[in-house]
Amino acid sequence: MDKYLEEAELLMKKIIWILLFAVNCFSATITQYVNTDVGEGGNGSVGTPYNHLADWEAQNLNLTDNGGDIMYVVCSGTTPDTTALDINGSTTSTTNYIEIAGNFTGAKLDTTKYTIHRDNADPIYIQINNVRIHNIQIECHRTTTGAASGISTDYQTTGNIWIYNCFIRVIGTQNDGHGVRF
Repeated sequence: MDKYLEEAELLMKKIIWILLFAVNCFSATITQYVNTDVGEGGNGSVGTPYNHLADWEAQNLNLTDNGGDIMYVVCSGTTPDTTALDINGSTTSTTNYIEIAGNFTGAKLDTTKYTIHRDNADPIYIQINNVRIHNIQIECHRTTTGAASGISTDYQTTGNIWIYNCFIRVIGTQNDGHGVRF
């Protein structure tokens, strides 16, 4: 009986190794670039980055699939990105996610680093799960009535949204401002 258990355990280990190999062979990190200091019309590559995060999102809606791919977006530029980002429609999972990374590393607003900024609207609206945002500066200036948030999420978004090492500032004349609203 022990011999059969040993053979079954060995077979299970082989199957696990094959599955791990298959996942690693068919998954990829897809890196795209956004730089607000370049002109319109980029394709997201190193030499011709997108000008706004919203341009990236509009062009790459279906690049992620259930194959374990990671969409990694690198943001830079000193000109504020004033186009709202609505992350919606991609198929994601815990191993197949979207990661947006800026170049901010400080404790206060730095105008030499990437910033997404909106007046009277949420700069970032996340409507899907499995999104990671880090090292981004986010500003919202609200002068009209209504809630203001640096980042807001859809009420149906149920988890795995990571927001870390960001500078989020909401300034307004109303008393209903939020840095992040879930």
